[in-house]
Amino acid sequence: MASDESQFVEYPLLIDINQPPVFVIVCYDTTISEGDPYSCEITMIDPANPVGYSTSLDFNHQPVGAILNSTGPSTWSLEFTPDYTQVDSSFTVALTGDDSFRQVSHSFMISVINRPLSVASIDPVAVQRDLLTSEQIAITFNEAVDPATVPTGIIATSSRGLTLRRTYDAEQYVVVVDHTSGALAPLDTLAVTINSNLLDLAGKPFSPALQFSLRTGADVYPGDANNDGVVDERDLLPMGRYWGNQGPPRSETPDLQFVKSPAHVRAGLYSWSPYNVVYADADGNGQVEANDICGLGQNWLLTHSAAKQETAEAAQAVEEIETSVRQQMLAAAIECPESGGVQRLRDLLGASLGVTVDPMPDRIELYGNYPNPFNPSTTISFFLPDAALVHLEIFNLLGQSVSTLVDGRMNSGHHEVVWDGLDRSGGSAASGVYVYRLQCDKDNFTTRRMILLK
Repeated sequence: MASDESQFVEYPLLIDINQPPVFVIVCYDTTISEGDPYSCEITMIDPANPVGYSTSLDFNHQPVGAILNSTGPSTWSLEFTPDYTQVDSSFTVALTGDDSFRQVSHSFMISVINRPLSVASIDPVAVQRDLLTSEQIAITFNEAVDPATVPTGIIATSSRGLTLRRTYDAEQYVVVVDHTSGALAPLDTLAVTINSNLLDLAGKPFSPALQFSLRTGADVYPGDANNDGVVDERDLLPMGRYWGNQGPPRSETPDLQFVKSPAHVRAGLYSWSPYNVVYADADGNGQVEANDICGLGQNWLLTHSAAKQETAEAAQAVEEIETSVRQQMLAAAIECPESGGVQRLRDLLGASLGVTVDPMPDRIELYGNYPNPFNPSTTISFFLPDAALVHLEIFNLLGQSVSTLVDGRMNSGHHEVVWDGLDRSGGSAASGVYVYRLQCDKDNFTTRRMILLK
């Protein structure tokens, strides 16, 4: 019996085991400002990538300047910093992943907006100090500006009618305002306006308008205390009138050389009041005091041609200066290095006090206390031609000792001692007239009176 054999036909079975790549981390639609750096991380994996095949990522329709960097086997980084030419533009970026079998796509949009043009800083800061005549105003912007718009976009004026220039530094985004000569005028007011005529490189205007002003300081010629262009006896009056006043010191090392020295009238917490006191500070240390007298004497009869910015002090008598201040000024002049001008100062001050001052003093001088009358303290000054054993004591009118201020050896020269108005027990001395006596080497002594008022 014949057997029935089954017929079998073999067909190949095709099984598609490949799966497309998958974006795990991608970029999304975003809006950024010009100049701001943008960065996005991308991660793409292939669930079943056969051995021997690689996964790649294509970058299409990217904006100019955008870069796609591979940071690992399946990671990438997109870096992009838009410039002013891309303001108000949108870019659709397409990413295509490919594992040689299948592809996957992702797209997103980057929109670029304008960064508003603004002032980053102004130097110096107007509320902190005035502007030295040797300085400039520096206006720093947050981005580049169109240089062609600076002349009409930044207006700078001088209250003295001087022509101010504006110079743009494209690398630093800084506009410098100064005088065409390189030096500003003293005691001037500079007004600056930044308006919408100033454009950035994208053609966008500066807004809102900004206005500010700065006051310039003074130009001091040491010794010319009234700023009239010559150092002479008329400079004694403002120096004596403002004796002891304090203000901002000059920025350079204090010096008595007769050259133009830019000075602040106001700086930080300090200011010269009234402003013209600044001219009496000959050495620039921030106080009208003894060394300024030396500057007056050292530069006696020297002149300068700088324009006067205010009316100089009228020629008035030295006697108008308080007696105690004249005494201190004379004591300071005695200590100054010898010169014809210094001797002239000694003669003027000495004559006003009724004393004769030799070029080289050879006697003890006890000066009037300052202030007098006083409350609660006063300063007593005296001059020693040679080193001596000094005893300075306070007495009441009954001859009773109230306080001893000095009891010891002192070098030659000018000295100042403060009495705080206290007696030997530390209590406050009563109102009344007191006598102070200076005794040197137990032989020579001299006395003066003072009044304590409460």
